[in-house]
Parts: sequence; C-alpha cells; structure tokens
Amino acid sequence: MDWLDRVARLRRWTNNGVRAPHKPLLLLYALGGYQQDADGELRYSAVEEELRRLLAEYGPSHPTTPAYPFHHLVSDGVWEVRTDQGPGSPGSGVRVLRSSGATGRLAPGLRAALAQEPSCPAAARLGPRPGRSRHSGRAAAVSATGHQTAVS
Repeated sequence: MDWLDRVARLRRWTNNGVRAPHKPLLLLYALGGYQQDADGELRYSAVEEELRRLLAEYGPSHPTTPAYPFHHLVSDGVWEVRTDQGPGSPGSGVRVLRSSGATGRLAPGLRAALAQEPSCPAAARLGPRPGRSRHSGRAAAVSATGHQTAVS
C-alpha cells in the first residue's frame, strides 16, 4: 500500500455515521510541522493546547482531548511516538503523555517518501505552504475531516 492510500484509510472512530476528525487533524498538523522541520518532533506538552483548539473548532460538540490521536495514530502506521525512556507511546492519558516527555512525528517511511518526492500530492494538499502559518492548513483540515465549518 502506498502512503496516499494509507493516509486515505486512516481508521476513525464513528458514531451514528459521524466520523471523528482527531487523527486527520493531527496528521495535518504533523505535515505542517514536517514542512518546517523534517527531522523535528512534536512534544505533546508543547502542542497540546493548539491541538485542543483545533479539535474544539473542527471536532465533535462535546469536549475531547488531543491525547487520543497522539497515541492512537500510531496504529495506522503514519505516526510514531517516543518518550524520555525510548520508543513507544506510554498510552492515551493526558498526564502520562505529559510526564513521560512524549513526542510524536511522522513515521520514518512516510518522512522518507516525502523527502524523496517533496511535490508529493499528500504534502501539497494537506500541509500548509512554506511562508504561511500552520493555521493555513485549516481548509485542508475541513476537507480531510468532512466538517463544513467556516475557515478563517
């Protein structure tokens, strides 16, 4: 399976036909981070509030946490998590992600594919363009999540 297929097939929680946007939003955020620093990692404690704001804007009407996609996106093969102790996610709890120094980034194979083909359609469609803010990817977030929220 190629990377575009893997991204298109992200497993998402659904309830009454409504699909949760958590994983696609985190992936979009990570692609934006990759464009700014291909080797960089996203420390959970540093990105938690911004991800929480994105979930509040594009997510379900009930309160939710970015801890779930930070941990669970690993199972889709596009994301990896490390802690101060080494590779692997400590779990989906907010406290344990913070206290363990959890960091996440795109999976090594996806980073390699993006590096080999920087004009990859996934990077072009999903991530913000160089010179624009991370929030400029919000239109792509709406498209990826299926929500028809107004985009600023």
